Amino acid sequence: MENNIYKVYKPSGYTPLQVLNILRELAHIPDGAPLTYAGRLDPMAEGLLLVLAGEAVHRKDEFLKLDKTYVVTALLGVETDSFDLLGMPRQIIPHLTSPILGEEQIQRVLQSYIGEVTLVLPLYSSPPVDGKPLFQHAQQNNMQAQDAPKRTTTIFNCAMNGLGTVNSDTLLDYIHKTISTIYGDFRQTNILAAWEQLLNTQPSLQTVTVTVHCSSGTYIRSLVQDLGTQLGCGACVYKLVRTQVGSFGL
Repeated sequence: MENNIYKVYKPSGYTPLQVLNILRELAHIPDGAPLTYAGRLDPMAEGLLLVLAGEAVHRKDEFLKLDKTYVVTALLGVETDSFDLLGMPRQIIPHLTSPILGEEQIQRVLQSYIGEVTLVLPLYSSPPVDGKPLFQHAQQNNMQAQDAPKRTTTIFNCAMNGLGTVNSDTLLDYIHKTISTIYGDFRQTNILAAWEQLLNTQPSLQTVTVTVHCSSGTYIRSLVQDLGTQLGCGACVYKLVRTQVGSFGL
């Protein structure tokens, strides 16, 4: 803790609110004492969550504006309606088992994002539209993907760390474990069945890991979805870690 600012590593599967409740207990923060987080993380994402206590809660807007750095691993060849593994999958390129997408091709697309970018928000996300979060519109079938709003943010740097592959057994095991840790009803049974069917005849899939330094409000899921579109293969978030918020690092 530093000046009523906690640097917390949020594990995958936890919501920021669950993290607050755990921190309140571990740090012996009284129930009535103010406590909030600055910059949410999706349940599937992990990494740095800034938690503000005491007088620091009044500086929340200041911390919300800070730029962020993420390390994201994208799964190539498949896209989902949530832009990550927690959504309904659709295979774009079958049997993408070797790095047929080369580093130069991917680097070229990544470099094109540097500067201001306008990306489609994931339907399964929390930004409000007409008084309720986007995911409620999606759950009630009131909005289709082509109608999702867009957001303009800034990408300061977007660098590829490396290419890789993941075999289907490892991927399916990871999907099962990830889905099992997340609370709530988000079509788990149907999503797992769809992934099992897709991966049944798929030996492995290519991955690419990227470090992204961006302005506040950037959805990395949206960036990965767009990357897959630009590469012509489809992509979704496999793993996502936030490593930096402003000058605060892990």
